[in-house]
Amino acid sequence: MKGNSHFILQLLRRTFPTAALVQLFVVALVLFAYRVKFTLVSCFGEERLPNG
Repeated sequence: MKGNSHFILQLLRRTFPTAALVQLFVVALVLFAYRVKFTLVSCFGEERLPNG
């Protein structure tokens, strides 16, 4: 099983360039941050959060 997942990782690395993977990761991170901020705003209200 471990060797199989390693093979899949190698295949993914060959298929997608590292830059594309990093870009995808950054997009996911930004979306996650927005989701967390939205949750905080809905819980505590906008005025309690610092600007940014």
